[in-house]
Amino acid sequence: MSPKNSSRAPSDPPSSIAGGDTDETEKDDTKMPHAKGSILIVDDDRSQRAYLRGLIEYSFPEVYVGEAGNFESAMKMAGEHDFDLFVMDVLLDGNTDGVQAAKALNALNGYHVTPVIFITAADGMRAKLKSEFDNFLCYDKPLKPHVFNRRVGRCLELMESLNQIRQNVISLNILETDMIAQNEMLGGIHAIRT
Repeated sequence: MSPKNSSRAPSDPPSSIAGGDTDETEKDDTKMPHAKGSILIVDDDRSQRAYLRGLIEYSFPEVYVGEAGNFESAMKMAGEHDFDLFVMDVLLDGNTDGVQAAKALNALNGYHVTPVIFITAADGMRAKLKSEFDNFLCYDKPLKPHVFNRRVGRCLELMESLNQIRQNVISLNILETDMIAQNEMLGGIHAIRT
């Protein structure tokens, strides 16, 4: 996990969380302190990145949030850090759109199962994304912060579980290697005695 950026410790939620953007039938759980991990926000709009960062950091104070304004920056950051989730604008400026950028990020070593949350104002984007991705969520602008935060939290929980499974497999492999070495050593000692 990447180091926590502790430069921001908000006392109040971003205005759209505190405001009336919640359904009356749903509980607005904006604080979710148990989620840990790291998220890369990829959006060419600086104000949108700041808004998403505010939502995430308020609700998930233990989460490291990185930002990239374009494809090249996203690829560089993904190579330098270990992200558990990508939050991606579908319509990036430049030669690479968000769909191509997400595919390239998922193709990097270690990121093939990393979930992507797409943010879009483009009509008809869900069908395109569904045909090209297995591990994605798509949200239309404007976002409903409480729904977005629940999905972010769920993605982070799933990646934390996956990372724990990976650690367990590594531990089992080390244990198996040690047991094989011990058996070979005991076999050698037994051969010497006989």
